[in-house]
Amino acid sequence: MNAVLEKSAKDEINKFFTLSIENVPNLSMMSEFIDSVWHDMLKDESEYKEYCESNFGKVIGHTTTQGEGEISWIKDYEAKYGLLSPLWFTNKNGFFDQKAYQSYLDTGIVKASWDCTPS
Repeated sequence: MNAVLEKSAKDEINKFFTLSIENVPNLSMMSEFIDSVWHDMLKDESEYKEYCESNFGKVIGHTTTQGEGEISWIKDYEAKYGLLSPLWFTNKNGFFDQKAYQSYLDTGIVKASWDCTPS
């Protein structure tokens, strides 16, 4: 994986986890790419625990939950960080979905599927 993309994905994970500890509801992980970096982080349990505790004060769990529909936390993200990064529209193979990203830019709405959430 490209080191720059991995760092950018970790920056997005930090933002996502911050929303989680601020109790933003329905935080579904809609990006395969960012989720794959999260999974890589989970492989080293002690390092992941240290990272979470030092940055968020607790371990952020990873819960499997599937769904599809409008992503409701987008406005919370935008209020704190601005527009979503294109990484949120990138699959685990690094393919950027320009059409979905442009739809988001045009409407402010994201419809996607997910298979996990922070807990």
